[in-house]
Amino acid sequence: MRKSTWVHHETTEPESSESEEEDSYRMRSSRTKPAQKFNSQNSPCASCRGDHVQSSCHFRNTIATLTISDASFSNRKSSWMSFEPFNIRHKVHIRMQFQTFSGNGILFYAAQHLSSRSGDFLSITLASGYIQLRYNLGDRTVVLQTFQPVHSTNKTWLLIKAGRVGNEGYLDLDGINVTQKATSGMTSLDTQTDFYVGGLPSLNLVNPRGIKNEPTGFTGCIREVFVNGKELKLTEKGAKGGSNIGDCDGTPCGYRFTGNSYIKYTDPNYEGISERDLRFTRVSFNFTTSQMDGLLIWLGKAEDEDNDFLGVGLENGMLKVVVNLGERIAIPLIHQGKMACCKKWHFVDVVQNRTLVEVYLDEELALFEDLDPERKYTVLNYGGICYFGGFGLDRREVSHRQRTG
Repeated sequence: MRKSTWVHHETTEPESSESEEEDSYRMRSSRTKPAQKFNSQNSPCASCRGDHVQSSCHFRNTIATLTISDASFSNRKSSWMSFEPFNIRHKVHIRMQFQTFSGNGILFYAAQHLSSRSGDFLSITLASGYIQLRYNLGDRTVVLQTFQPVHSTNKTWLLIKAGRVGNEGYLDLDGINVTQKATSGMTSLDTQTDFYVGGLPSLNLVNPRGIKNEPTGFTGCIREVFVNGKELKLTEKGAKGGSNIGDCDGTPCGYRFTGNSYIKYTDPNYEGISERDLRFTRVSFNFTTSQMDGLLIWLGKAEDEDNDFLGVGLENGMLKVVVNLGERIAIPLIHQGKMACCKKWHFVDVVQNRTLVEVYLDEELALFEDLDPERKYTVLNYGGICYFGGFGLDRREVSHRQRTG
């Protein structure tokens, strides 16, 4: 499944009608011009294959273009990225999504000094097919290792969460948790180097206690890295330094989803634009699919039933739209007039104006509904979170404990 997406928010009031009361019951007479329809015949993206999405988010009257892709690393090419460090002395929580094509490699590394005698350090590595978290606070090296190995041949996206509070550590792979109980001794991690992802400029600078085997750069794809809730943006502008970083598929357009993949985009300016009018939301995108069912786009945090959301997907080949502005129960809107599957390109334009929802499929009006004529809730508080192609919901966690190695 591939698509291109636009999300639009008005920063001024919708055009007024005779009164404020009447304005809430009708869409604006002069609708904003929709995003240009995708033309599969003359667009260079029509024949593209790969794992990319190109999104344009419209705020005020400007367009900010964001290319969302997955960074690829290769040990043979000595790939690495570095990021400006910040304080992780007392605690650190790291979350990463990645695909690996090798059983060994450095995923994350930070230390007191860049040398084989680095002093304090923390590393997340692949070692003979297992993921390890290692850290040394000045007195000993703690080693946590996953119970289950990862496979480097099936191109599965993996989610790991690892970290420490004091000298108590944890390592979680897809919900299976290994922990290290707190003990007496050092409790602070003193690091002064950059945060390194995928490798280092020279592998000789890695503390030998920070990795099980010979230091090896990571080979595979990394989708996201968060340290203490702060995203390390895997882009040229987001990184402080790096070398030989590519795109996982090498293509310049269209994201292809495989059923267990997704993109999560967080709008960094969501909280900063106070004049944005969340009573008016517009989503426009193109897609093609060979499946009859699946999620296309979801705006919202997707954490619990109280979250506002706007979702678009397919059910039995028909376009389905759900909107929740605060009532908890969202009545699905399903367009029964036209199939939207079967390897054809389709253009979708969804407009939410307070309680009114207007949906266009291939530039024809498909759905029009007033969700709440009493206008009890009119704002889509989606939190600046957009999902494309699916969700990244964690599996049920199973806790295990492991002693210091």
